[in-house]
Amino acid sequence: MNDRTPKQRAFFAALRSTVPVLWGYLAIGMTFGCMLRTQTGHGWPVAMCMSLLIYAGAMQFLAVPLIAQGAPLPQIALLTLLLNARHMVYGLSLFDTFDRCGRGKPYAIFGLTDEAYALHTGTKPPEDADPGAYTLWVAGLCQAYWVIGSVVGNVAASLFEFNTMGIDFALTALFLVILHGQWQQYRSKLPFAVGAVAGLLLSVLMARNTAPEVLFALIAPELRGWPLLLAIAVMAAITLFTRAFPFLFFTGGRRPSALVLRLGRVLPPAVIALLVVYCLKDVRLNRLPYGLPEAVACALVLLLQHWKRSAILSIGVGTLAYMAMVQFLFV
Repeated sequence: MNDRTPKQRAFFAALRSTVPVLWGYLAIGMTFGCMLRTQTGHGWPVAMCMSLLIYAGAMQFLAVPLIAQGAPLPQIALLTLLLNARHMVYGLSLFDTFDRCGRGKPYAIFGLTDEAYALHTGTKPPEDADPGAYTLWVAGLCQAYWVIGSVVGNVAASLFEFNTMGIDFALTALFLVILHGQWQQYRSKLPFAVGAVAGLLLSVLMARNTAPEVLFALIAPELRGWPLLLAIAVMAAITLFTRAFPFLFFTGGRRPSALVLRLGRVLPPAVIALLVVYCLKDVRLNRLPYGLPEAVACALVLLLQHWKRSAILSIGVGTLAYMAMVQFLFV
């Protein structure tokens, strides 16, 4: 133990700190890989590519139906920006932490996911460990867990045949877990209400095939026929931009304006509320089963998350319950 170098101590410290993320990323990553295989037909190389280049769990989940439906590239770009806008404020508290990473700083910025941010701000390396190496190992180990989970889930879906009807509820469950955490953190609930109303309006417009569809059609042709790598590259570039935003515009002692800070506080809950409503846009309340499976599964996710504070448990149980209802109870 005592003959380890500071960098080696940093690795083992990061390994211990990321154990909670390990189990969550493996489970949720496997769900993403399975969804990608069953809904789009793409194999493990695409799952690996997305997890290596985009590395944004919620966005990758959202990308599956977008790719499956052949969504227009501008629509994918806009949703990527909206969903990952919360990352724009993460770096504001990590300037000193990332400066210690030296030449590895760009990768630390790239790997700034929700979970990595929580570890960067909530844990510290031992005094005899290299702090820059610790930060980089946290980022690297978290991404390794996510990539492994994505590939394993995709391969498993190709080897074993099972009914995956309803597995797409995992995306809604993921957003609900994020929403629950933000609801606890924010004193004002107005951003949530604004986001929910915006989600309802967007859902209505999409259902009627009006403004947004027409706008996207005017900007660019649909994704069908476009190389898949182009869509992945766009999602990856926008995600990286949101994470690098503070480091690009607020270096050298420059501080963000009050408006930027205000937007950084209100945008995340509003966007997540919008996306929860948008994920439920296909629910029909005027015919059987009247949205009952979605209502029960959403309530179950929120109750479990409030009780156990375990994302993997809440998402897993909620998704399995929804799959059971749509496959057996409401056939």
